[in-house]
Amino acid sequence: MKPFNLTFFDQLIPQLTLQISYSTPLVIPVSLPPLSGQIKENMFIDSFDEGVSFLSAQAGCQFSEFLKYHEVKSLNKLLLCHPFSKEFRNKVPPLVCQATIFAYDGITIGLATSHKFLDGKIMFNFVSVWTTISRGSYYRDVGFHGLAEASKVFPPRNEVPKIYLSMIKNLWFMESNNYITKRFTFDAKSISELRAVAKGEL
Repeated sequence: MKPFNLTFFDQLIPQLTLQISYSTPLVIPVSLPPLSGQIKENMFIDSFDEGVSFLSAQAGCQFSEFLKYHEVKSLNKLLLCHPFSKEFRNKVPPLVCQATIFAYDGITIGLATSHKFLDGKIMFNFVSVWTTISRGSYYRDVGFHGLAEASKVFPPRNEVPKIYLSMIKNLWFMESNNYITKRFTFDAKSISELRAVAKGEL
């Protein structure tokens, strides 16, 4: 399979910091091969047979107990790497996954991605396909139709001007840390009400 070229705009986006302690292969649908590759030299995605890093973690408490903690940073323990961080290595996976198994009553799936390649639409497609396969159902070939064409319109550069990288870095990682993270929780009654609304004619 040919390398999947990044666009010039993809090259400007910072990469992830990955802290992997244990990994096993995660099967990726054939319609989604770039997710199982490696971002190399900030130019393209290749080595699609290397698979996705997958960590299985065991929590020492129940999921219901974990949800009682209102400290947002506690959610970082459900991810394989620290969110919104930068990395300058030559090889970076586009996707890593962590499954955390809680005592008796729950399991979470945490996905960390490189925004160089993945956006909300692609992640939605991936999770939908993964969910469908996990339920034993047939899935349609979502693929990345037309996505590869973007690199033909905005081809990657062998060397990105440092002034561009510096400008983007300052925008993404401001020292002032004016970022706000919020956590929303819904009880059973609220979820039932939302479901009732969703079943309406509108």
